[in-house]
This record gives sequence, structure tokens and C-alpha cells, in this order.
Amino acid sequence: MPYSIAIDIESRTLTIRGEGVLRRADFDRLTAEAAPMLAAHGLRRVLSDYRAATLAVSIGELHQVVRAIADAIRAQGIPHTEVKRALVFATDAESFAFYETAALNRNQYIRIFRDPDAARRWLAEPDE
Repeated sequence: MPYSIAIDIESRTLTIRGEGVLRRADFDRLTAEAAPMLAAHGLRRVLSDYRAATLAVSIGELHQVVRAIADAIRAQGIPHTEVKRALVFATDAESFAFYETAALNRNQYIRIFRDPDAARRWLAEPDE
């Protein structure tokens, strides 16, 4: 899956954009590249825009992805509970809701959106 990772200096947000077919290996590559960027730049906000992507990951793999992301963030010396992540998808597929639930159950600060502007507003809100 082609993707890009950029830092929005103004909002202090790591922005990921992906397109094409999104597989487990793609999540692994993105995580391996993005987690060190969080630490290097002192960021705690992530906007992942997958509106142009098609999810090709099983429910079981999504559960593994949730765990792997938390592990990668902690490996950078950042408590995974401090990273606020907004994921934007074009549809409200059941697997996205499962991903959000699985992440919340692992104390990850995450929310799924269809509207990128709503995602940005949520990221900008003060932490709870």
C-alpha cells in the first residue's frame, strides 16, 4: 500500500495517508516508521487517513495490530496511553468498529471517523 507520513508542525500531529489495499504487513511497516517519529519530535497526536484504502485484514489480525501499535509506542519510551489517534475511513465497516473497541479495551486513546475535519477537531480538543 502506498502511504505517506508527515508532521503538521502547527497542530503537532503526525499525519499518515494511505491508499490501495491495506494489509497486516502495511500496518507493521507504518508502525515501524511512525513510532520513532513520535518520539523524535515529541508528538502525541496521530491522524491516519485511510479514506482511499481498502482494508484486507481479518478481525484476528486487527487485534494483533492493536497490540503491535501499543508495543511500538512503548518501545520508544512513550506510554501508549498518551498518544491520541484518529483514524479516518470512507465507510463505517464493522471491522473498523471492532478495531476501535479492541484499542479502547487496551487503554489506547483512539477514535474512528468518516470526516477528516471532525477527526482534526477531536485531536485538537484537550485531553480528558
